[in-house]
Amino acid sequence: MTSALSRHLLSACTRLGESVVDLNATDPHFASSALSMGCPITATFADTRLADVAWRALTRAHSVQALRAVDLRVARPRPTSTDPLVKTRRGTAALVLLRQLCRVSPSFNAVAEAADLGVSHRGVGLATELLKPGGYLAVVTGLYQGNGQVDDPVPRIISQAKQAGLTYLQHIIVLHVPARGEATAPTPTAALSDERELSECRALPASTRVHSDLLIFVKLAPAGPPDPPGEDVPVRRNGKGSR
Repeated sequence: MTSALSRHLLSACTRLGESVVDLNATDPHFASSALSMGCPITATFADTRLADVAWRALTRAHSVQALRAVDLRVARPRPTSTDPLVKTRRGTAALVLLRQLCRVSPSFNAVAEAADLGVSHRGVGLATELLKPGGYLAVVTGLYQGNGQVDDPVPRIISQAKQAGLTYLQHIIVLHVPARGEATAPTPTAALSDERELSECRALPASTRVHSDLLIFVKLAPAGPPDPPGEDVPVRRNGKGSR
């Protein structure tokens, strides 16, 4: 997750002061951009080391006052609805960022282990609980490969989000390398940078990962009760009601 993409997501999906959540965070870019744009941020990390690195980066870039709006946590990689995060943040987030983590093993099977690849039904369900009505879920994911099989998680994630009550809005291709016309131009430097950014996601060689998939969903506000049949709706003119 680059700083530029973080700022784009935040400007498109939030307003000043609205809370955001970064689930399965791997870097400080999204949290730093949220603080710069005036959004309180809660970020969960898979281990203490990643959280410590992120915190040190944030302290170098932001004031002590700004850091009061950040909450970094070490959480289970597959949290459930009973997670403490849900108890304190349920229904408050304008934007939740959820990342697809790769957990590749020598016996990897794209179908049998699909539910164990980070963005499980429980992960999408957790994000849905954290969102307030009108809030957005952004899922970052990509292809996986093992034992000669390639798995595209995008259709599965869309299905899970719809089952959780979210509405699918858009699929955005996020390029990791420059594009010239209809061709991409990967460089050794870009490949190395990509490998570091996806250090926990090595199912495909870094040289083949020229893009990530960004999926956007919205949690629609519940519709209000219909007007009673046979009654006129009052119209206000100059502060007075009339029929």
